[in-house]
Amino acid sequence: MRERERGEGATLVLGHLYPEQLNVYGDRGNILTLTQRCAWRGIRLEVTALELGAPIQPDAFDMLFIGGGQDREQEEVAKATARCVGNVALAWAGSTLVGFENHGGRTYLGPQARALGRVLAGHGNNGEDHREGCVHRNVFGTYVHGSLLPKNPHFADHLLHLALARRFGDGVCAALMTPLDDGLEWQAHDVMLRRLGLDPGKVRSDSAVESTAAAAL
Repeated sequence: MRERERGEGATLVLGHLYPEQLNVYGDRGNILTLTQRCAWRGIRLEVTALELGAPIQPDAFDMLFIGGGQDREQEEVAKATARCVGNVALAWAGSTLVGFENHGGRTYLGPQARALGRVLAGHGNNGEDHREGCVHRNVFGTYVHGSLLPKNPHFADHLLHLALARRFGDGVCAALMTPLDDGLEWQAHDVMLRRLGLDPGKVRSDSAVESTAAAAL
């Protein structure tokens, strides 16, 4: 691993897995969001495309991203299964996440698995247990796209924070992650919440209470 500068001029390296095959849900918008939010802070994000068959060396990357693809391999199942389609909102980490879901699969988490968020509107993993996504350590899986990160700047920054802290330490991370003006992003976020019949202030307040209570357990 080559040396990378600390502090100003810091560089993160992101591996984009199979961008030509898994790109049907506007996933490049997520890459653009991470790239721009880094640039605004003086951080360089190097994006390396990893095509099918290319060797993957995990230690060479600070972040790995994989997008969504078609259901060709599950075509028969998809034909027989009602799809979960529409806008979706989640309670997450004392706030909310919004996006779009379109999937025929159903995900059921095991007892040791942790959901990304609680479904406030939409289907989520299976349309039954009000859970969406799965988190294991620093791996985040979700059905939410549309793209996910442009309308959820706080989640984009959460991912960048994890990568920066792992690479450079908490002190450098705190210095680099300066606040940005996300007024327009939050306007778009709240428009989606209102379209789903949710009051932005109330659901974020409820999510904050829920998150505090969970942390106290």
